[in-house]
Amino acid sequence: MMHWYGATWGVAGWVLMLASMALFWGLVVLAGVAIFRGTGGRDAHSEQRDTGALDLLDQRFARGEIDFEDYESRKSALERRAS
Repeated sequence: MMHWYGATWGVAGWVLMLASMALFWGLVVLAGVAIFRGTGGRDAHSEQRDTGALDLLDQRFARGEIDFEDYESRKSALERRAS
C-alpha cells in the first residue's frame, strides 16, 4: 500500500534529489577548502621568519630599537658568519 498508483515523483523527483545531493557535497567540499586554506595562510610571524637576518637587523635599526653602534657590530658579526 505504500506505493500507490501514480504517487511517484517520476523524473522530476530524481532530478531534484540529484541536484540537492550535488549541492550538499559541493558545500561540504567548499567548507573543507575554506578550513584548510584558513589554517595554512601566512601570518605576521611566518613573514618575519622568511626575511633574512640582515633584513631584520635593518628593520630594527629603522624603527629605532637599536642604536648605530649596536647595528654596526651585529651587522659585521652576521656578515662574518655568512662568509
